[in-house]
Amino acid sequence: MKLLCILILLSGCSLFKKGVVERDLSKSTQKICLSSHGKGRLMVKKNKYIFSYESALDTEHALWQLALNFPLRKTESFKLDWSQEGKVNFESTIEERILKENKNIDPKSLESFTSAVGYLLEEIIKIRTKSRETKRLFRWKVTKKAILVQSRDKKINAEFKNLVANQYFGLMTIKYENASAQTYKLDLIVRKCLEN
Repeated sequence: MKLLCILILLSGCSLFKKGVVERDLSKSTQKICLSSHGKGRLMVKKNKYIFSYESALDTEHALWQLALNFPLRKTESFKLDWSQEGKVNFESTIEERILKENKNIDPKSLESFTSAVGYLLEEIIKIRTKSRETKRLFRWKVTKKAILVQSRDKKINAEFKNLVANQYFGLMTIKYENASAQTYKLDLIVRKCLEN
């Protein structure tokens, strides 16, 4: 009986409750942790790549890096640089591997996916810093539990959810699908947020 009372008390404790997302978009995007480490999954059509990851954001130099650590394989990386106005430069060591292991993938669709991720990151930074921007490429919706994002052409959708202790989103998902059914999905499960 004592154990039951303790469990009821703990379940009511705010420490164990998930946070509620702020309605203000600039405040809620502060909880998207772009410098972190955790686990991830990349789905390319029906192929699945599981990895642990580390990411780092350098807003001053408009740079985001993601290191993907695969079991028994070398570390792969993504690097997104949006320091030039209106352009996102992407470098990846995994791109060749994806194209080699997925014969029917159009290289342009892979490039569109990675560019869209870069533009999404750039827009998150602009919203966070409340910088004036001429045009948003994405539609944003804040709910009590998540931030939902959709590109204007509806090819890319992102979801930030599972607010951990009201500090950061524990799950980030980015999906891409074009008219010829080229699909990509990136899930990042944040184990530790390295942002302040």
